[in-house]
Amino acid sequence: MSGEGNNNKRHKWVETEGIDNKDIIGFYNHYLKKFDKTGVTTESLSLGRNDTASLMVIDMQNDFILEPPGLGHPPGRFSVANGLSMAPKLKKFIEDNATKFHKIIFTRDTHPINHCSFITMGGPFPPHCVINHGGAALHPDMLALKDLPNADVIFKGCKPTADSFGAYEYKDKAYLERRQLGDCCRGGLCSKDTGGFHLKDASRKWNDYPFTGITEYENTDDAVLLPAAYPDATYENIKDQIGKPFELGDIIPAKRESGSTHTIFICGLAGDYCVKDTAMNLAKDIKESGLENIRIVILQPFTRYAFLPLQYVGGYQVYKNTILTNTASGVFSNISNPKDINHYLFTIGMDGSYKLLTKQEAQNAASNIGKIKQPNNSTNPKLYAAFLTPIKDILDDYSLLGIKILMDDPKLSSMVSVAGGRRRHRRVTHKVKRHHKSKRTFKSKTRK
Repeated sequence: MSGEGNNNKRHKWVETEGIDNKDIIGFYNHYLKKFDKTGVTTESLSLGRNDTASLMVIDMQNDFILEPPGLGHPPGRFSVANGLSMAPKLKKFIEDNATKFHKIIFTRDTHPINHCSFITMGGPFPPHCVINHGGAALHPDMLALKDLPNADVIFKGCKPTADSFGAYEYKDKAYLERRQLGDCCRGGLCSKDTGGFHLKDASRKWNDYPFTGITEYENTDDAVLLPAAYPDATYENIKDQIGKPFELGDIIPAKRESGSTHTIFICGLAGDYCVKDTAMNLAKDIKESGLENIRIVILQPFTRYAFLPLQYVGGYQVYKNTILTNTASGVFSNISNPKDINHYLFTIGMDGSYKLLTKQEAQNAASNIGKIKQPNNSTNPKLYAAFLTPIKDILDDYSLLGIKILMDDPKLSSMVSVAGGRRRHRRVTHKVKRHHKSKRTFKSKTRK
């Protein structure tokens, strides 16, 4: 079976006794289409000659992609299914289409060692992308694109008391509170601590170790990242190096042809967290600001979803927006059909293949799964893994805001390149409505 899935074999993912495969994006896409009842997914997208586009590449970083030394699997400290195999394809897509984009924004998840989302601090996630740690560096395929004149880098998640999956500020209080787990953002007053930020020293934004005055920690240890080992990786030590926040004007052209559409394409890791929240937050603010002819599109070929080994996250699962820490309760075996994707259980082979367990196999494994409480627990003979987020939840949220998921590569050949000043514009003023009724006009920014 190919990575995208073979139409006449795709059903075997859920109907046969044991399926082994190294690429499960076909499995994911099958359920994405199956549960899409409102037209969120699309196979094609119309782009006119005078339309414009920007691209956001979310968190293509080592901790989500590479194997820590000495650890054969899972890939990365915070596993995202098939992120490594997707990286070179994304690189080629950007190289082939770079001149078509007004802006290409790369984001970097960057956490202090005492971040509220970490299991070491009472949160649900394994420590990852710690300040000035090699795991927080961009993947080499993305670093190869650093000389593109329209590329930029922003940082997010730097405050210890607030989580920010999204690279754009959470201005919707209800959604902000919904996406804060563990002890993050107590009181719900952390909106200004979320979203992406530029570095004051832009010359360091691509560096593996971008912050000065902090120890440079190489990615040489496969153990859980503990506070005692990284004492100076704190927000207090980098706060003076954090610059202005990422804004709509950083990604939407100040000038566009009258009647043209600007598309913000978003891709990267992970599709159900950082990609999703970036899309949601942008879409909400664009709508609130009264901007017209701007759409948000997820590039599914270059997006992968959180697929976490249970040993590394204490059996954390989600069902109907409720955290289930006791996976022995039947989340993988007693859920009625139609089962969403997070109710399927896999094992990961030493060769990187994925085996989908049948319902009976999941029931037989329940006692082992229920014993998984701590990260790096090696007492279980098999490595169990599962997707975290129900597809239905993603589709419901996207449908409400008109966000689309493009299942195939976008065809940008009809668009005029923005490089070299070849596009002529009739000036269109974009006025943004704020909650206090004032208006702002986007101004073009000069790249230094």
